[in-house]
Amino acid sequence: MAAMPSNTDDASVRPGDLCRHGGNSYPIYEVLCVQGERAWLRDVSSGVEGLVNLRNCLPLSPEQAGRLDADLRSAAELEPSPPHSKLVYAPRS
Repeated sequence: MAAMPSNTDDASVRPGDLCRHGGNSYPIYEVLCVQGERAWLRDVSSGVEGLVNLRNCLPLSPEQAGRLDADLRSAAELEPSPPHSKLVYAPRS
């Protein structure tokens, strides 16, 4: 089993930063607050919040954050067409 990456002093996160947690690429989190060894994070896609160990928060580089912003803007412009959208409602007679 591979060791989980950990944060170092030169890669600390601050409120407002985007980060990932542990070895996972997604989801991406926004740092809401940092106190001591804990960080309060919010998942940018679902809005779910949680407290985590600051040591496991890995900040996104400016390039990664830029790609994420572009991906989110592209996704917001998509118009999903679920399979049931082509069904026609016919009331019973």
